[in-house]
Amino acid sequence: MIEDAMNNTQKSNREKLKGILKNVDYVFYKIDIDSTETSALKEFAQQSDCDLIALIHHKFNFFQKLLEEDVVDKISFSSPIPLLILPELN
Repeated sequence: MIEDAMNNTQKSNREKLKGILKNVDYVFYKIDIDSTETSALKEFAQQSDCDLIALIHHKFNFFQKLLEEDVVDKISFSSPIPLLILPELN
C-alpha cells in the first residue's frame, strides 16, 4: 500500500492536497525512482495520460539546499505537461 512507504511529511502533504483539491477529480500515483526525482517525474509525465501534475513547493533551509534535490525548480521550465505548483502552507 502506498501509505506504508510514505514518511510523515509525505502523508501530511497528501492530506493538504486532498483538502486543496476537494472539488476536483484527482488520482494519486506512486512513482518508482530509479535515478532522480526530477527524471522520474518527467518520465511519468510522458508515459501517463495526465492532464496536470500538482506539486507542493517547499522552502528549503540551507542544509536541505545542499543535500536535497529541489524538484520544482528543476522541472518547472521543462515539464512536458502543465504543472500546478502550490506553496507550502504552514
